[in-house]
Amino acid sequence: ASAFAALVSHAKLMDVMLQKETLGAILALLQMNELNDAVIHRDAAIALSFLVDNNDLVKGFLAETPRALESIFELCVKSSSKEVKRAIVNVLLNLSNDGKFKEVIVDRGIMKQIVSKMASCKDRVVKVGMSKLFSRLISHLPNHERFLNSREDDFLASLIDILGNCPDLYIRQKIIESCI
Repeated sequence: ASAFAALVSHAKLMDVMLQKETLGAILALLQMNELNDAVIHRDAAIALSFLVDNNDLVKGFLAETPRALESIFELCVKSSSKEVKRAIVNVLLNLSNDGKFKEVIVDRGIMKQIVSKMASCKDRVVKVGMSKLFSRLISHLPNHERFLNSREDDFLASLIDILGNCPDLYIRQKIIESCI
């Protein structure tokens, strides 16, 4: 995983790194839950974050791979390492630059999880990253319309909980701005 993280930072090696086999290996490292190694997960997430950044091949691969996005986000939720959480939030932020992925993330239920985890997250960097991600997702017109027409009580209850209980003014401000 550390080799992948080091290799993706070199532009000359990017063609090699963009092969589906390499992407599959990085994804496999992220999905290895029984291997509870934060360093491996962090390095794999960093590598994926570099690859996802404005690369349609990687985005297509993630969209087509069953449960890829869900397992990446689950790692963010389950990991006790703030470095892993930060790297995964960067992957999702990079993906959310693409309008199609804004809808995919919402369609797969990840936005609801982001909102529910934002309130309980201890690391401010991750919390700010999640609030930026929420803001990007909800500001996308199709997602915004879905949110306004939502009848999902748990989603709305999580938003209200954050607004009422989160001491971080920046997070509350981002949520209010996004929802208006």
